[in-house]
Amino acid sequence: MNNLTFRRSCSFGLALSALIVLCAGPVYAQWRPKPPISVPGATETHINSINNMGTMVGTAFFGATAQGLVIDPNGAITMVNFPGATGTFLQGVNDAGNISGFYTDSVGGTHGFIEIGGVFGTHDFPGATSTQLFGLSNTGQAAATFIGSGVTHSAVYNSTTATWTIIKVPTGTTSSEARGISVDTNLNLACGYYTDGNGVTHGYLYNIKTAGFTTFDHPLATGGSTQLFGVNGNGYAVGAYLDFNLTPPHWFVMAPSRNLDITPPPNADSFNLIAMNDQKTLVGTMTDALGAVTGLEELYSYPIGNILNNLLD
Repeated sequence: MNNLTFRRSCSFGLALSALIVLCAGPVYAQWRPKPPISVPGATETHINSINNMGTMVGTAFFGATAQGLVIDPNGAITMVNFPGATGTFLQGVNDAGNISGFYTDSVGGTHGFIEIGGVFGTHDFPGATSTQLFGLSNTGQAAATFIGSGVTHSAVYNSTTATWTIIKVPTGTTSSEARGISVDTNLNLACGYYTDGNGVTHGYLYNIKTAGFTTFDHPLATGGSTQLFGVNGNGYAVGAYLDFNLTPPHWFVMAPSRNLDITPPPNADSFNLIAMNDQKTLVGTMTDALGAVTGLEELYSYPIGNILNNLLD
């Protein structure tokens, strides 16, 4: 269960102001992110999701120990851990503040969970050896990845009805992962990626209501890999692809009218952007040249305003 991470291979001297380059290749955008997010005392801080209220969730590492973290819209940090777990990884938060994620137990098992009002519930796919829950919708549906019979599968878990729906992927798929879900249920979309029999990885969108499955390959993904990690209620998805150079991966936003590549934040040696809310706020993680790993929040609307929003729309 891996995801691509951009690593800078040359020196970027871009200004902090917006830069949009229209050319035959990808369309790029550069703007100033908010300050890096770091939990006091943590060796690494990862931000994995943001809801439409501005609440973010993620994981802070204190050495080898992983603890869940919640950051409210005012910036206050609260540590949230599954009771008795050896590690807690928060992956999704809906507009009610309910949280999804996974935890590890004392014997190394990985289990999905949802937390509602301080009450935790374990949710494992029946018979799976490992279950992870990622994005969480306002109706309690979670994007899920589980391992069964040695194969990684995509699913949607409905916590209201306690039912699982396996996402049917194309014939010949060797593995798949569901990673994101729209918090707002207008579109009721999940997203993820799958690997075919030739070893090529494709992104996908899945309509939960109709069970419609759509493969998405970035037009410039000549390196054989496209992955989608998050989708919002307006149908915008965030993901990564490899071009013919194979490295570094390019992080992008898939909008209804075009794809927009995201250039690295200032001082970032590597970064990822894996979730986006309906206000087009992206969150993820960056590593600077000194190796510090911090959370990342970037806003479409600042500082380039309607220029980028119009480009996306």
